[in-house]
Amino acid sequence: MKLDRNSGGLSCVAGPDEVIYRTRTVSPDEPGFDRLAGDLRQLFDLLERSSRFIANYVPG
Repeated sequence: MKLDRNSGGLSCVAGPDEVIYRTRTVSPDEPGFDRLAGDLRQLFDLLERSSRFIANYVPG
């Protein structure tokens, strides 16, 4: 299941094992995925910590 694409063109997808993957490049000629998070809960935790850091300059 495709989750979203960031402004740089990288996509995030959920695999059948519920692991979240991100495309390595924006080019369809160079396919490949890297593991981003173990599941949606971990992905949301990473996003929350990133947002907190951006908003407050406090590492999460």
